Amino acid sequence: MTTNLLVERLEEIGWHYTADQIDGLLEDASKNNVPYSDFLITLLSQEIEQKEKAALDKRLKKAKLPYIKSIHDFDFSFQPSIDERRVKEVLSGRYIHNGDNILLLGPPGVGKTHLAIWLLKLSRMDTKHFLSQQMIL
Repeated sequence: MTTNLLVERLEEIGWHYTADQIDGLLEDASKNNVPYSDFLITLLSQEIEQKEKAALDKRLKKAKLPYIKSIHDFDFSFQPSIDERRVKEVLSGRYIHNGDNILLLGPPGVGKTHLAIWLLKLSRMDTKHFLSQQMIL
């Protein structure tokens, strides 16, 4: 089977990332004498990872968030009324598995939007946890 035919077949089944990477993957597998099962696991894992990343990116775009920042960008010294340990506990994501809700209250400018966006991203934008396509802030 030629590489061109393999690329065509991969694209037919929607494995575009693997189709783009197949030459390097085949070369690495050949050089390193990778067992067939390990090679297939690598192909599947990379394709699934890319599809999940693309789906998350699509959901983030659809959410029309005002900006994307991480918790590492949050300045706790600017807002001393926010308990950093408590925020980091919430950011562990345990509330998702426990079925708990998070409510962020405070005056304008204290970082509610920043924290809400990071919570949203941590949840991987699972629609079970959010009521609308646009996050209400």
